[in-house]
Amino acid sequence: MKEQLKPGFYDINPKLLKPHPFNPKLYGENEDLSDLLELIPIYGINTRLIVNINGEIVSGNRRNQAALILGLPTVPISVRAFQSRAEELELLLIDNATRTKTVFQKVREGELWKDIEEEKASVRRKAAQNNETGRAVQENFPELGAKGQSRDAIAKRVGLGSGRNYSKALKVAQFIERLNEENKTELALGLEKVLNRSVDGAHKLLKYPARDRERILLIIATDVTLTIKEAQKLLKDFNKPDAKLQPFEIGMQVIVKENAANYGGEMGVISSLPSRDKALVIFEGDRTEILPCSLLEPFVEKPKQQKIRNQQAESTSTDINTETSKTK
Repeated sequence: MKEQLKPGFYDINPKLLKPHPFNPKLYGENEDLSDLLELIPIYGINTRLIVNINGEIVSGNRRNQAALILGLPTVPISVRAFQSRAEELELLLIDNATRTKTVFQKVREGELWKDIEEEKASVRRKAAQNNETGRAVQENFPELGAKGQSRDAIAKRVGLGSGRNYSKALKVAQFIERLNEENKTELALGLEKVLNRSVDGAHKLLKYPARDRERILLIIATDVTLTIKEAQKLLKDFNKPDAKLQPFEIGMQVIVKENAANYGGEMGVISSLPSRDKALVIFEGDRTEILPCSLLEPFVEKPKQQKIRNQQAESTSTDINTETSKTK
């Protein structure tokens, strides 16, 4: 939206609104709308969406998404000209206070509350310096003081218990974000699943050797199991020296058996072996799939195919040398 909205109460086409930039950062891209899709056709939207002057939805993103799916021509909005970024973000968090959240989402909220309080503290300091007593800013955490007290206050606010528990969850969340930045999405998904079940378990997993941790997370990411204990058992079986191993290794070129329902006859390369009977295979176009090893065969080029390929390579090399000679 190029033009700013005028503060006030009115109805507007939902297509003219957009999610607040922090909404997907906090709660993800694909929010569950099933309840709203059932209720809105019956009762309508009775609570106005709160929107800033740039058309960004501070409160009511799910309602607007549901309105778009249902094809509603308008939604009721309240446009506000917020005095500061902190005021705007604070409302966004308060509006979502009662929603069901994962541990990962709670950690993200905690970090945003911390940023808001730091911004408001900065305003208070400037107001004190300029004797602007009329611009007093309310504190969300008046008990903030030492670092431990700050963690405890934030943990209580977002529902993560103690500051110690919050610190552990934060360390895991930061590791997940780093995995996503490195495009290790399967590992990030696995670790997020562990975090949402057990903060302590996820924190302990960070101390595992990288190779073992990655294999456990790949197992969990594929829903073979959802617990670290069960994943450890699979890993232990996989590492038994006397175990009969599949003839596969990382980097091996494989072909999917023709009778496979999906990817039959396609060639790929093994990226990792998350468990004894499964392999993560990368296909053409960077498509990835975790497949049972029973559906894979090591790709062995037939002598005739190899001879043809060698002749093609020699022919290409000869052509290049000929062109080079002509150029000289």
